[in-house]
Amino acid sequence: PKKPRPDFPLYSHRNGQWAKKICGKTHFFGKWIDPQAALEEYLRIKDELQAGRTPTPAAGVVVTLADVVNAYLADADQRTQAGELSPLSFRDYRWTGEQMVAHFGRSVDPEQLRPTDFAAFRHKLAARYAPSRLAKTVTVSRMILRWAYESELIDTLPRFGPGFKSTSKRAARAAKAERGGKLFAAEEIRRMLHETDGTFASLILLAINTGFGNSDLSAVTLKSINLNGGWISFPRPKTGVARRVPL
Repeated sequence: PKKPRPDFPLYSHRNGQWAKKICGKTHFFGKWIDPQAALEEYLRIKDELQAGRTPTPAAGVVVTLADVVNAYLADADQRTQAGELSPLSFRDYRWTGEQMVAHFGRSVDPEQLRPTDFAAFRHKLAARYAPSRLAKTVTVSRMILRWAYESELIDTLPRFGPGFKSTSKRAARAAKAERGGKLFAAEEIRRMLHETDGTFASLILLAINTGFGNSDLSAVTLKSINLNGGWISFPRPKTGVARRVPL
């Protein structure tokens, strides 16, 4: 639909809501059918959005689990765009959020979740995924809800209970031993170098030389490399820990 009046600050998004782009991100404020309610919501939270803060919920409005997950992912997306978070980590956060919403329900009140709910969620994950995936999902789930509490989206942090914990080190070691090693033999690496072009050959050699992972290799810049001195100085993108490796 067209704007209800020329000075209406929102535009009609194709998803059926009134929207506005603020600080480089599109925000939604209400359905087409009620432009006045959308305008009131926009006026209520626009200052917080323009300041880069997560808006506080309206009085009497129950914040759902979907609201919490979406708000967390929006914040994580901004950190990813700023280079503070790797795309791989953001993908894991989004996957975990999807699992939480699928299990608990979109409209559930996070404050009403109980230890038995989290224990059931963990049992479901343990039946489907390896210990490493289970551990990461439990950690990120707790992180999302704690972020919502510290961001004042929810007033009470739910109790996770003693059952909603990461896998034990023993279980992780056993699963790793069962999977076997993930190392390339020298002959396998030589075959890769023989079959690829100069760019990927350089990446393979750099990985062997430095121990850098995929995200590291994609983030390395020419400024990090001193070919004359034969060194590469590249801190870990996630932690900022310095690394200096001879080439």
